[in-house]
Amino acid sequence: MKYIKKKIVVVHDRKDFGSSYAPFLANLGDVSNNTDNLEGIDLLVFTGGSDIDPSLYNHKKDKRTHSQPERDAKEVEIFKRARALNIPMLGICRGAQLLCVMAGGTLLQHIDGHSGNHNIDTKDGRSIIVNSGHHQMQQPPDNAVAVAWANPPQSELGIKEYEVVYYPEIKALGIQFHPEALPSQSTGSNYALALIQSYLWGR
Repeated sequence: MKYIKKKIVVVHDRKDFGSSYAPFLANLGDVSNNTDNLEGIDLLVFTGGSDIDPSLYNHKKDKRTHSQPERDAKEVEIFKRARALNIPMLGICRGAQLLCVMAGGTLLQHIDGHSGNHNIDTKDGRSIIVNSGHHQMQQPPDNAVAVAWANPPQSELGIKEYEVVYYPEIKALGIQFHPEALPSQSTGSNYALALIQSYLWGR
């Protein structure tokens, strides 16, 4: 695939920025993790990590929820700056959950079965194998667009397990799996890159 190069900023302080997210997103543009000035960027990316604190969506904390309120506060502040500038946003795993909450959704604080590889069905009729490693699940608001979901469901809860959700009100895309950890040019990696192009830069 050939992409027009964009300016991308990743909200990420850890050492693995250069070995995971940056190489994956380099397929789309020039990548940095400098969030000091967001003006003029084409994409802001929130990454994986600890759970989102349930205080952000007015739920009581489950004993299996392990959050970092300081990280939440920092990322909410960055999110608000990006919204004021109308910047498209991507969330991966924890980042997807943060964007779900900021769009007015909630999270299931614990769900079993989402580790290792599994199948997702997509809105455009495809079936794709992706990687997984999370125990929280997006519960998007009514105005969100379900783009992909686990099929068959990986838990016994009997609910739709959202893997990719588009949040039009905040111009954001949440991807629950980890495309940055998939092999370059794999079906799952290319699918995620195409979603960014279509939902965040094509509308």
